Amino acid sequence: MTQQKNLSPGKYYDSVAPVYDQLFLDPLSQAENKIVENDLNRLIRRMPARGILRVLDLGCGTGLGLELLQNVARRRRVELEYHGVDISGEMIRIAKAQHATNGIFFYEAGMENLPEEVTGLKFDLIISLFGSFSHAEQGDSLIKHFVEDMITETGTIYLMTYSRYSVKNWFAFLKDGDFDHLSSEQQYNIRNCGASVSCKAFFYSPGKMKKILKQVSCSCRLRFRSINALFELPLLKKIIRKLGFLGSLRLLKAERSLLRFIPRFGHSFITIITK
Repeated sequence: MTQQKNLSPGKYYDSVAPVYDQLFLDPLSQAENKIVENDLNRLIRRMPARGILRVLDLGCGTGLGLELLQNVARRRRVELEYHGVDISGEMIRIAKAQHATNGIFFYEAGMENLPEEVTGLKFDLIISLFGSFSHAEQGDSLIKHFVEDMITETGTIYLMTYSRYSVKNWFAFLKDGDFDHLSSEQQYNIRNCGASVSCKAFFYSPGKMKKILKQVSCSCRLRFRSINALFELPLLKKIIRKLGFLGSLRLLKAERSLLRFIPRFGHSFITIITK
């Protein structure tokens, strides 16, 4: 059996960057993207009218978050100022090549060491999509910093992390009898990428997020959502992919209405923090 190679997040994402976009062309991934786009649309719709919407995307990869935000900005008729940060130099290189235009900025940096161009700004919206924030070593202090220092008085933070108590993790625990599958820190490899390499990731729960927000000096509204519980299981994943984009989207939306009451069971755990 080939032993899995564990890399730092930067090196891991450098290694998958050349094929990263192709890994998520399947109907299930595209349906998840649409759900997140709809979430962002609802958040932006509720914000006070502004001439420019300033957004910080943490772990921006090759620019998926930008693409979703551009779709929303066109729909809402707002001007977008976008700042994307990623620890992978290869991801940033691809993002710049694909999305170079006015008002769009990309930086190679870790979340704990944001560039000066970013640290002096206040943002209407801070996002981190599809598990990127789960690779941050200092997640607790980062969330506190973002809430207190980096979002506007009416700003919102939208964080997608891996869920500690997801159906996928419970299934792995029941299958192997190994409590490491329910740990807050695990080795992880992204969807469709195989298991030869991985990197460390931190897994979150509603209880963990509530504990973090108790340390924040200002009062905030905290909401939890999630995406995809059952369809991250191997057999059901194969079935849903055969349904195509629209079929996958319908099933994920129906499942999500139930996950509203038990968000910890979703694979992608979403924390929405609003001042």
